[in-house]
Amino acid sequence: MMPHAPYQHGLTLIELLVTVAIAAIVMGLAVPGFQAFFRTSTMANVSNEIRGALMLAREEAIRRGRQVVVCTSTSGTACATNGTNWSGGWMIFVDSNANDAFDAGEPILRVSGAVPAGTTLRSTFNNTVRYARNGQAHADGRFVACHANQVNGARVVLVTRVASPRMGGDSNNDGIPEDAAGNNIASCTP
Repeated sequence: MMPHAPYQHGLTLIELLVTVAIAAIVMGLAVPGFQAFFRTSTMANVSNEIRGALMLAREEAIRRGRQVVVCTSTSGTACATNGTNWSGGWMIFVDSNANDAFDAGEPILRVSGAVPAGTTLRSTFNNTVRYARNGQAHADGRFVACHANQVNGARVVLVTRVASPRMGGDSNNDGIPEDAAGNNIASCTP
């Protein structure tokens, strides 16, 4: 009888190099898709968060029979004067004396921090969105969430005086959201 050859354990250098090459190719194909998925998810999260805040403010104004305000806020304890840039965060409060400003003793209903880095949230509303006790917003407007100031893949939240905030659509499927009139938004700064 011939002695058996010893069993081979492990991989040869060629097998290892082929495996590493295949893994590198697969990762090269997967990473760009993952980045696009991450951007899409971030835009959806930011737009859903501001829409939820606006809906809460509207519902609380009706429920409490008082004006409720959503304002830009970087501290969560005071309104900021960021103009139309809402990227630093926002807060919702009951404006008990209807003076459009947060005063000591007024209940804060929710605070949201800054949006993720690389993301912007801009609005046609300058610092505040006010809901009267009947649930009407003080004006029509919109919020636009963008990644790296690109309108392609952006998300829009539309605010009307008499209805709940809603997401803007993309009826022509070109990746650019539309305003209330059905036109593509032109930039990330409404």
